[in-house]
Amino acid sequence: MYTPSRMFARACAGALALILPALALAGSWSLPANPTLNTGYNFQWYGSVASNNQVAMMEYQAPGTSTWMDCGAGFPGSNWQANVSGGGGFDRTGVWKFRIVQDLNSNVVVSDQTDLTVGNVPPHPPPSTPANLSASSIAMYAFTLNWTASTDNTGISRYDIYANGAKVATATGTSARISGLQAATTYQITVRAFDTAGLGSGLSGILPVTTATYVPPAYGWTLPTNPTVGSYANLTWVGSANESTVLLWARAPGSTTWITCGGGGGPFNPKTVSGGWTLNVSGNWLFEVRDGPFPTSTVLSQVTVTVR
Repeated sequence: MYTPSRMFARACAGALALILPALALAGSWSLPANPTLNTGYNFQWYGSVASNNQVAMMEYQAPGTSTWMDCGAGFPGSNWQANVSGGGGFDRTGVWKFRIVQDLNSNVVVSDQTDLTVGNVPPHPPPSTPANLSASSIAMYAFTLNWTASTDNTGISRYDIYANGAKVATATGTSARISGLQAATTYQITVRAFDTAGLGSGLSGILPVTTATYVPPAYGWTLPTNPTVGSYANLTWVGSANESTVLLWARAPGSTTWITCGGGGGPFNPKTVSGGWTLNVSGNWLFEVRDGPFPTSTVLSQVTVTVR
């Protein structure tokens, strides 16, 4: 906060030596409108002066004091006109008085006195509350959240997203992908906006979002329908296995050679194995799912595909 004796920074420029006649008090003031506490402002006065080679000084008197202090300076130019500039901030509310004198600590006033009323700093309003929450692309463990932008006189810096009261994401725009969730679970979603001054809005209305339910794949084989010679057979098997890697093997009709044609697996059951082969001869093709290389591995499932 400014102290009254140090409230303004004094600005001076080079002097022009002029001998001017005394003139009636006059001049035009340019002062801030609706000034508030602890905010810097510029002050301006323009008019005729009789300075007798002295700088024209801008002075102020703070509310509740009787002492005039300098806050700016200017020098007369042609036609005895002076442009006097000052500046600073206010450390208290009330009526501040301004005037122009011939020089520092002079009693020769060359302008009309003007008053400036300083009020309290108006409260800074928080951002408006985010609205119109909606969810899309809902999966087992994530979904996309959208909402209507908030407004604020300083600008919006971020949005915080909450699930069941705990912050789960931050966004600078009006959408976010919320992840790391549980399947088949309902979350109460809210959003709060924050402006560049750090003020937060109210919480948005609650949007209930239920993540997708896990549907395990059906166990067994998925086979081509009525395959013919020259067609490509896509096969899928879903089942349980102790090994993490599971392979798909194929044997053509009349052959004793097994050829690997797909695979799959993973750390958890059920495991999904997929693959395929070009059915280049007719007859009964044999496909097996094994828990490793042929022939030392265990057969987990076997199926016959008849090619016409």
